[in-house]
Amino acid sequence: MYYQQALQPNELLPAISNSGECFFVIQAELPIRQYQIAVYLYDDQFFLLQDDRLFDQINQISSEMLGDEEEILPFIEEALEENHYLLVEKAFIRLDLSTLQKMTDLTSFDILFYEFFDSWGEEE
Repeated sequence: MYYQQALQPNELLPAISNSGECFFVIQAELPIRQYQIAVYLYDDQFFLLQDDRLFDQINQISSEMLGDEEEILPFIEEALEENHYLLVEKAFIRLDLSTLQKMTDLTSFDILFYEFFDSWGEEE
């Protein structure tokens, strides 16, 4: 199972610090283009995923707060297997958040944070 919540920028770093495995998507409407990143955190490694299929899937399920992890994890695994990712440092995430928070001309700014749990409520 997964649990999804919308977070504010100042809530994301504490949330990922307390999670061994999570996934988050940051989307913002910049003045000249759409900004979106998807990051999978596993074993203290941050995988910046670059696969449009993953973004399409997240857009389809973004209104669901609870769901089956099989709606997300296969897309993450596919992106990893096909090398559609970059390893990034936590500082990269912090820099992006800081930059986006300071921008005053954003028309939208969303952070969707997903934590994965087994069916008995224990974190995986």
